[in-house]
Amino acid sequence: MRILVSLALLGALIFFVWLADPGKEEENLPLKPVQGKSLMMVTASEKPVPREEAVSETRTRDLPGELVHGVREIGFQDLMNFDPDPLEKLAEEALLGALKEERMKALIPDSIKALNGQKVALEGFIIPINFIGDTTTEFILVVDPMVCCFGQIPRIHEWISVVVEGEPVPLEYVDMPIRVEGILEVGFATDEAGSANLYRMRGLNASIPEDLR
Repeated sequence: MRILVSLALLGALIFFVWLADPGKEEENLPLKPVQGKSLMMVTASEKPVPREEAVSETRTRDLPGELVHGVREIGFQDLMNFDPDPLEKLAEEALLGALKEERMKALIPDSIKALNGQKVALEGFIIPINFIGDTTTEFILVVDPMVCCFGQIPRIHEWISVVVEGEPVPLEYVDMPIRVEGILEVGFATDEAGSANLYRMRGLNASIPEDLR
């Protein structure tokens, strides 16, 4: 009888010791997969990024050009990196009253649409539109000096309509490469004359590129 009581007490003691330290048993349990990461634990650095932050980071990373002192330095090659034919065809239909805004927007690459509202700077050649003395307050910035004035009509993605909000631009800048800085707008629109345009800019300043000074 004493032997049976002793065995019972020993069994009870082992049971209570096991209850006091259940972690040893759990250490041998397989880890549950988390978000497709089999047998891995999620650390603080692997916590999901909020969707808004992820989208913003992706858009910033995909933007063309280089951000320098708060200004994104781009070139016309970044704005011309797509086939303009389908867009120009829809633009002609739009001018006839059959606006297809969503279809037109879909034809513009995301990397270019992401530049809408960005402060950018790029080089081109100016064609003055409005004049104040020997300066201009509104002009077209084109990729090549041969367009427009020399009989070559620019494609819809080869020029920017610029309205100067800063100092008027000297006319002496005509016929030379000019660096223009401002807020870029991307999207189909028509001006007061009924002409279609894809790019517009609120011009903040214009200057001769450093390599030409």
